[in-house]
Amino acid sequence: MSCPSWRPSTKSGGSIRETDLPRILSGTWGEVSEEDLNQSRFAAYEPGDVVGKAGVEETYDEVLRGQDGSRDVIVDSHGREVGLPENAARHTRTGSEVDH
Repeated sequence: MSCPSWRPSTKSGGSIRETDLPRILSGTWGEVSEEDLNQSRFAAYEPGDVVGKAGVEETYDEVLRGQDGSRDVIVDSHGREVGLPENAARHTRTGSEVDH
């Protein structure tokens, strides 16, 4: 990858390399910990839920999250969705996208 004002660094050690910048900005996510569950911010979460841990993922976790639920679908023998049952109700909500 080449960018006029951005060059990968080959430095080693404790410093942050420029090549880490996209990962740092976008953030990280992971399973909610027992420690997290003791904080009011995580009151609505359950063990096993995945949450934003840093960066954009953490900042916009509530927006990106969506809503747990289930959805009935009809699939073919290859697992491809081909339709919905007549009385199917959608109980999930996909998370929103972050505008840039």
